[in-house]
Amino acid sequence: MIYLVIAFSTLLFTIFITPYFIKYLNKIRIVDTPEDERRIHSYPVPRLGGLIVYIITMVSISVFFRDLNTLKIFIAASFVIFSLGIIDDIVGINWKYKFIVQFFCAFLLFYFLNPYYNSVILFGYTLPGFIGLLVLVVFIVGAMNSFNLLDGLDGLVSGLSLMVIFVTFLVGFKTGNFFLMVLSASLVGVLLGFLRFNAFPAKIFLGDCGSLTLGLFVITAGMLSAISVNGENTLDFSFVLILLAVPILDTVRVMIMRLIHKRNPFLPDKSHIHHIILGKNIRHKTAVFVIESYALIFTVISIYYLFYSKFAAFIIFVLFGIMYLFTGQILDLIISKSNSIIYGRILRLFPQVIIKFYKSYFIPLVSISIFGLMLYLTLRSSVGDNNLLYVTLILFFILIIYSIINYKINKGITHLIFFINTVTFFLLVGEIDINFKVIDMPYFSNFDIHKLITLMLLPTIAFFLVFRERIHPNGETFLSGIDLIVTVFISLAFISSNLIPVQFAGIISTAVFSSFLIYLFYKILVRLQPKFQIPIFTVSFLLVAISQTLLLLS
Repeated sequence: MIYLVIAFSTLLFTIFITPYFIKYLNKIRIVDTPEDERRIHSYPVPRLGGLIVYIITMVSISVFFRDLNTLKIFIAASFVIFSLGIIDDIVGINWKYKFIVQFFCAFLLFYFLNPYYNSVILFGYTLPGFIGLLVLVVFIVGAMNSFNLLDGLDGLVSGLSLMVIFVTFLVGFKTGNFFLMVLSASLVGVLLGFLRFNAFPAKIFLGDCGSLTLGLFVITAGMLSAISVNGENTLDFSFVLILLAVPILDTVRVMIMRLIHKRNPFLPDKSHIHHIILGKNIRHKTAVFVIESYALIFTVISIYYLFYSKFAAFIIFVLFGIMYLFTGQILDLIISKSNSIIYGRILRLFPQVIIKFYKSYFIPLVSISIFGLMLYLTLRSSVGDNNLLYVTLILFFILIIYSIINYKINKGITHLIFFINTVTFFLLVGEIDINFKVIDMPYFSNFDIHKLITLMLLPTIAFFLVFRERIHPNGETFLSGIDLIVTVFISLAFISSNLIPVQFAGIISTAVFSSFLIYLFYKILVRLQPKFQIPIFTVSFLLVAISQTLLLLS
């Protein structure tokens, strides 16, 4: 339960603080301007978002992990790399001096991790002591820089870090590593909140202070996950390589290409994978989605490597690694074979009467059904852990205050709050065993409400995505940048909960998955009927409040 408290608290602090920080950065003009030819934005965007990530994460660790004496080397390393990033963001630093400081941080991190393992293993081979030290130090420096180099699209590094950190949290929970769980839970909350402002179109950038610090945090979490997961005092370096394959493979490929073309490997250019994808006339948020999808694949492979077959995982890793390196060529092939014209004709020929039925009758029917199911769950609520109830009560009042303040300032509703309310609702009612028996047949005997919600909403949402131009032809984008990132993240949560034997993972992943489907359906409703936005938003609070009241009285 403490980890839900950590994640929720860091999430809320991030959501509260970031808008005011953005305004302050705009006021003092600490922004990225579109003057550099490598920039892909046409407007100035505040940087130094890493300040939010670093401060909230370290405060959370200080509050929830009391034995800070054991973390003094880690704290020193993170402070040094964060300070380096801050200085580089504000005044700029020559790459040679940056490397000196980064190697110093790498030795600090090595010194922090060294007591926890006796040997380093790389794909089945034990590295000699000095070789292991050299490999780890060089890797730490390279990986930190790979995060910095990959930070070229809105929400890319934040979303990738979120997925990696979620895996390390589950591994930490299984192995009982308390610091790993506190670090990971803190970052999950911070990154979810920060993505609200960092995903496309970004209102704030991580900056070097953010990408370098996130790199250090993620590397630390990855290495702690690789230590003693199978009861041995070893650091399985292969797991970390697979887990961080996206930034590492991209950086290695870019460095090799620069050397082949006799360019300085440490000077920036437009040869990274996100530049290649954007060069195919693919939209910004779709490019992020493509790269995050690769990250999903590699994180799943890393889980398979850690808990199942190392040899099979290595083969799959090599195959997808080759695909990743040739992403540009694969996209060229897909684009050249595209049948978008035929697809468009099929959409235009689809009977209008079905489109009209979907809008006028099917959507209202599904809406009433979902509300009825959630009300049914509310009235049947019971909870096994009073701490969960108290946490959600605090969260409930904070979200109400935030919603009122945000509405007064922006005159708008934050969709993320609706999603958080729905997740909270399912966490409250999700521990009870409710079987919704539709028919007396073996398959349907365990047909619970979560499955029924999925069965109703998946085709409903899919139909809207396919025919959205005919259902609501206003040209607005339905899925935002953060929606696409969260889609990949939830896919990872669903897959990993079935791969990693952690007791509560299935409950959380089911709650989050059902909540996300309802969130997407909510976006469809408010697009078709904007007047219902505030009432539906209010109902999300009421359902949580009713559930909490009934649980308090039970």
